[in-house]
Amino acid sequence: MKKLILIIFLVVFFFFGFIYLEELQRGGPDLEREIVFNLINSQRGVHGLAYLEEDDLLHKAALDKAKDMIERDYFSHDDLEGRRIGDILEEMGYLYLYSGENLAKGNFRTEADVVEGWMNSPGHRENILDPVYKETGVAIIKGELDLQEVWVAVQVFATPADTCPGPDTTLRERIEEKQISLEEISREIERVNRQSAQYILLIEENNRITKEINQLIESYNRQIEEQRNCLEELSF
Repeated sequence: MKKLILIIFLVVFFFFGFIYLEELQRGGPDLEREIVFNLINSQRGVHGLAYLEEDDLLHKAALDKAKDMIERDYFSHDDLEGRRIGDILEEMGYLYLYSGENLAKGNFRTEADVVEGWMNSPGHRENILDPVYKETGVAIIKGELDLQEVWVAVQVFATPADTCPGPDTTLRERIEEKQISLEEISREIERVNRQSAQYILLIEENNRITKEINQLIESYNRQIEEQRNCLEELSF
C-alpha cells in the first residue's frame, strides 16, 4: 500500500513539475487583463479613490497599441508616426478632458507583478492614483520585442468630456447673431430722424437686443465657471 502511495506521489510530482517547467520556458502562465484591471482598482480603493470603469474604446486603444508595438517592434508612448495616446483617442472619436497611458514589458509571472512594477514607478503610480481619471482600458498580450518573447501590457486612462461639460456652443452662436442684428440697428439709427417714431422704435429694439445679449453672456460665463469648478473638484 505504501509503495502504491509512493508511486502515485512520484507520478503527480513529476507531472506538475513538468507543467511548471513548461510555464517557466514560456515565461509563465497566461495573464488576464481582467485581473490587472481589478488589481488596479484595488490599489485605488486602498488609497480612497473611486474605481475606474472599463470602456470598450479605451480597451480597443490599449489592445491596438500593444499589438502595434509588437508588430512593428518598438516600445514607446509615441508610435512610429509620432502619435501619443491622446491623438489616437481623438482619431477613434473618444472625447476626453484628460488622458494617460501606462506601458510595461517583461517576463511577468503574474498579473500582480505587472501592477507592482507600475506602482513602484512614480510616473505610472501617478496615473493609477490620479483622481481625475474615470475610465480605463487594459490589454496584456505576449509577443516578441527586440528579439525577446515578453509580455506587453498597456493601460489607457481617460476622463470623458461629459464629466465636466463645457458651455453650450449654441449660446455663443446666438450671441454672435444678436450682435450682428445690433450692428444693423445701430447703422439704421444713425440714418433716421431722431424726432421720428421709427427712431424711438429702433432705440427700444436696440435696448431689447442689448439686454438679451447680456443675459446670454451671463449664461455662457456661468457655464464656463461651472466647468472650471468641476475640473478643480476632479483633482480632490
